[in-house]
Amino acid sequence: MSVTRSTLHHLLRELRRSRSPVGPLNALRIVAVTHCPEVQLALRMAAFREEWQLQFAFSQSDVTALLGDFAVHAVVYDHDFREVDWRTLCHQSVDRGIGFYLVAGAPTDQLFLSVMSAGGLGVLRKPVTMEEFISSMHFARSLAEWQTPARELATNTAK
Repeated sequence: MSVTRSTLHHLLRELRRSRSPVGPLNALRIVAVTHCPEVQLALRMAAFREEWQLQFAFSQSDVTALLGDFAVHAVVYDHDFREVDWRTLCHQSVDRGIGFYLVAGAPTDQLFLSVMSAGGLGVLRKPVTMEEFISSMHFARSLAEWQTPARELATNTAK
C-alpha cells in the first residue's frame, strides 16, 4: 500500500510542476493562484468535467510564466494567497484581455467594489462549488470572445 501511495504522491507532485496544459486545443484555459485544497478540488472537478486546461501558480514567477506561456481565458485568485498581490495580477490580466475572479472566504462590499474597479469580473464566495466555477469561467470566455473583435477593430483603425 505504501508503494502505491508514494507513487501517487510522486505523480501528483510532477503534475503540479508540469507546464504543459491538458485538454482540447480550443479548451478554456485557466490559471489558478491558490493554496486552498477546497478551491483546487472544485476547480479540478470543473476542469475535468468541462475539459479545461487548468494550471496552478504558486508564486509571482509562476504567474508571469503561465500568463506568457499560453493564451489564458481566466485567472482565479484566492484572497488568502498572500505571495502575489491581487491588484497587480488583476491589472496584468485585464491588460491582456483575461478575465479575473477573486475567491474570498468573507467578501465585503468594499472588496467586491475594489475588484470591479480594478477591471475584475467578480468575487466568488468560499466554499465555491464546481457549478459556480463553470458558470463564472464560461462568462469569462464569452466576454473575452466578445472583446476580441472590438480590439481587432480598434487596432486596425489605429493603423
